[in-house]
Amino acid sequence: MRHAATSHVGDPQRRSELLRSIDGLQIDLDALRRVDFDTMTQIRALNTQPDVPRAEMEATLDSLDQQRRQVRERVVRHHFEMTAATTAAEWKELAGFERKALLSATQ
Repeated sequence: MRHAATSHVGDPQRRSELLRSIDGLQIDLDALRRVDFDTMTQIRALNTQPDVPRAEMEATLDSLDQQRRQVRERVVRHHFEMTAATTAAEWKELAGFERKALLSATQ
């Protein structure tokens, strides 16, 4: 995506803003993967405890959901930063790269 941004966005200031948003998106997609992994790990750990209190399970899941929501909000913010830094034609060239990044983060 960085290469496409460099190739398709000629204005140096907008390109710089776009590259910062792309870097932030990558960081937050990595964070999203970690939260998803942590969620599965903690659910498995809780499931091995037959006497785990419901309140503990719910509190853990609520905390993990909150973390995921926060990361998703940052991902959405990066999307809007990227679209704001590009023209419609430029974004048309970059949107597919964003879509691939988002899909790879959720698999």
